Amino acid sequence: KESSNFDYFAPGIIIFGLLLGVIAVAESLAREVETNTLPRLKVSLMSSFDLLFGSLLPWTPFAEFQVLILFGFALALGFNWVGGATSLLLAIMIGCIVGIACIALGMLLAAFAKSQEHASSLGTLVAVPMSFVIGVFIGFPPGLFTKIIAFLPWRQGLLSLLGVLSYGSTLEEVAPNIIAMVIETAVLFAAGVIAFSKLRLKAE
Repeated sequence: KESSNFDYFAPGIIIFGLLLGVIAVAESLAREVETNTLPRLKVSLMSSFDLLFGSLLPWTPFAEFQVLILFGFALALGFNWVGGATSLLLAIMIGCIVGIACIALGMLLAAFAKSQEHASSLGTLVAVPMSFVIGVFIGFPPGLFTKIIAFLPWRQGLLSLLGVLSYGSTLEEVAPNIIAMVIETAVLFAAGVIAFSKLRLKAE
């Protein structure tokens, strides 16, 4: 079947939908501050890594479910991808990694939020412009800017999804993007752990 414009925009829209999850994660952790959970954690042996990794575990299935919902809606709207079930499964795996990157970003933003409302505003302020920066809605010609945004896991995720779903790329072809995305996500999570430790779990 002939491809439509929607078939090329759908991967970016999926990334945008996952980025909106940043707001929910940031709000959730900020709520811990407002409910005085963190002061109790400060006197325990729990580290910022324990807290954030413990929060990452329940949020990860949520991200995976979000990926399935987004792909389901895309298919219901007539999305046609290149390749069979293998390509779709690979795309879902990539989407899950992107979802984890969004969780890590939400955790990092929560370290700087002073309240749940502040976290929501901060998440929106970062997630929405981020979708434009990585090229979800508009493409950018090769140049210095594209080299800079290549260090963002969501950009790598977008390139991977476009390659797999729109151009029929194989796992071997998108493996460098996936590896870069995993490394960048790990760095982002580590930054969140450090920021949370310095700003939220420090002794009063």
